[in-house]
Amino acid sequence: MVLRVIAHLSETEEGGPKEVAVELDDFTLLFFETVMAELKAKLGIDSSAPFDYLEYEEDGYPCNVRTDEEIQSLTNDDHNPLHIYLKSSRHHHAISDDFILNSSEFIMKQELATGQFGTVYLAEDIRHGRMVAVKSIIANLEMAKMQQEVEILSEVRDCPFIVQFFGAIFEDDHIKIILEYMDGLSLDKYGSLPINVHGVSSVAVVNALSFLWSKSIIHRDIKPSNFLVNTNGDVKLADFGVSRTLEFSNAFTGVGTAIYLPPERIKGGAYSVSSDVWSLGLSLTEMALGNSLWTPQNDSFNIVSDFSNYIIENLSKICQEINAIDSDLQALISGCLKPIPNERIAFFDLNKTKFVKKYSTVNKKVVADFVLNKLSVNAGFV
Repeated sequence: MVLRVIAHLSETEEGGPKEVAVELDDFTLLFFETVMAELKAKLGIDSSAPFDYLEYEEDGYPCNVRTDEEIQSLTNDDHNPLHIYLKSSRHHHAISDDFILNSSEFIMKQELATGQFGTVYLAEDIRHGRMVAVKSIIANLEMAKMQQEVEILSEVRDCPFIVQFFGAIFEDDHIKIILEYMDGLSLDKYGSLPINVHGVSSVAVVNALSFLWSKSIIHRDIKPSNFLVNTNGDVKLADFGVSRTLEFSNAFTGVGTAIYLPPERIKGGAYSVSSDVWSLGLSLTEMALGNSLWTPQNDSFNIVSDFSNYIIENLSKICQEINAIDSDLQALISGCLKPIPNERIAFFDLNKTKFVKKYSTVNKKVVADFVLNKLSVNAGFV
């Protein structure tokens, strides 16, 4: 099989667009790196040029390609080649010197969580007189990815529904990412949310995702443990790749991200905005029911694909449970959990759904009272 593509390079040293027709054979398509090398060669750019992913459009959505599995999912029809764009994370997310901080300005207070590559601390920001969260990541092969996450965080820091990024400390063996401290931690700790708290939280998450998508950023790790809350009643989205290794919640260690993947992604398909919509639907379901539909103790879900199939086969039953809580929430969730990507609610229509519109006037006091009550009832809650 030969995959016919038109490779585009929109960012060149000369500032002008470039494109070239390329035929990729089966051997080249085995690996992401061989495809990238072939496209760079055909476009006449240096093999060391910092392009680290590809993008194409499917059903009107931008799809990113970064892995061998995603490369092998690419197809084109009999008549038209597939248009692919070489992209660079670094071209789009340059970090300003204003965000480079000094470690002497922070005093580590206590450990909040630990993971394979580092630790999350509560720290005092001496210069500004505030408490912050510090993600300290050990330098290793993941360091380039962490650098990219810092760059993305610096770009989205002005969104009020995303955990604020204050800067980063670059050391010989660590990178420390300084973030707003959310003293209520993550929503996965709160069980079933009252419908008004759920509504306000859902609006915040949808607003955060809409902001990301407007900047062509796909979160790729949407789940309740990445929805953070504080005692002021703010609900904010966190973790843009770093959350795969460092989490405030230890729930579902090792498979926490995988179980939120949509059917097409489990089968090796490319990740698109519609994939984020599926993950959002599962997350909203958990927040309503108070628990995940998957547990490590359930022997029937030995592999992630079993869980995906379970969701598809039992969607009607799941929606009946949600409908008993709120019919508008049920409509939103069922629209997100369509097995076929282009049948899901379009990302730009999420804000138009009845449930989101009903709570669009965010009442932070509802969330603040709920969080404060939980904290007062159980001092060891978080």
